[in-house]
Amino acid sequence: MATSVAIDNTPKLWYNDSMFLIYNENEYKQPFNLSALDRINPNNQYKKHLENYFYLKFIYMNSKDGCEIYQSNKELQICQRKLDYWKKHPDFDINLCHYHNNELIKKWSKKWTQKNLQSK
Repeated sequence: MATSVAIDNTPKLWYNDSMFLIYNENEYKQPFNLSALDRINPNNQYKKHLENYFYLKFIYMNSKDGCEIYQSNKELQICQRKLDYWKKHPDFDINLCHYHNNELIKKWSKKWTQKNLQSK
């Protein structure tokens, strides 16, 4: 004899705390050797986080998924903290920063334009 099972088709809004796009805020902080900061190029670190910032901003502005929007907003805040940190480094070059910023704006403005053209 067959039994019937009721299936709940109602949409469920949930957020998975283990989801992250770039920055995992739940991972343990590794012990860090402060002397290693002398060997790290702050301009390369800034550029890396600036690229992440543009990527996260793109997701934040274009995603239709509420969880992605929420997560990208959280990670944008983490990314901004990292950008601010590297700006304070004594070897940071503001002119190189402006160059990378303009370069990334050109790159990402093309993606935003392509996305806007495809949606019309």
